[in-house]
Amino acid sequence: MSPAGVLGASWHPRRVRDLTTSAWWVGGSPCSGKTTLATRLAEDLGAHLYSCDDAFDRHAAALTPGEAPTFAKVTSLSIEQRLSQAVAVQVDDVFALAREQRPLITADLRRLSGPVVVEGAALLPEALSRLGVSAQRAVWVVPTEEFQREHYARRAWAQQLVSNTSDPAVVFERWMQRDARFAVDIAEEARRCGYPVEVTGSAASLDTIYERVRRHLMTPAT
Repeated sequence: MSPAGVLGASWHPRRVRDLTTSAWWVGGSPCSGKTTLATRLAEDLGAHLYSCDDAFDRHAAALTPGEAPTFAKVTSLSIEQRLSQAVAVQVDDVFALAREQRPLITADLRRLSGPVVVEGAALLPEALSRLGVSAQRAVWVVPTEEFQREHYARRAWAQQLVSNTSDPAVVFERWMQRDARFAVDIAEEARRCGYPVEVTGSAASLDTIYERVRRHLMTPAT
């Protein structure tokens, strides 16, 4: 088994692949454990790991306001300005950002050789369903709101991000409300499209959830 790798030296611009058979997809909301699960899965599969979040800044720099008006809007705002918007507006922006980023993610993946595990909140179930990705190839992971709040509160970078705002506690609360709403909405969309959804922070441990995800994604379809 070859070691997992990140996008880089393995780019082959002339190689175009069928993403319905050469990739596994781990979507979901922030602070759900999806990156941990995807990393373990890539190691077990000997696959590359592609993070949509890691590509965000590179994609933002490549997109024009005409191509991606939501990217232009969001990247022009401070964290406080973003989170001062109504929660519904913020969630709509998250979905719009994912739709605008999707062509660049797809282009990245089509240039990457070998099997790949793709993870990130930018993966939208309806988009993958239209692409033809089967339920055997994808899973969405979301946290309970209690799990999300507990684990975000432990992350030093999250506290640092809001520390210079006018009211860090209020800004952090709006952030939690946004991500909790997104978790509900993305899980509903995944189930509507026939994809499995795992919930972290429920009775099952992350190890137990990983074993379910691994069995589901690594068992050949019949």
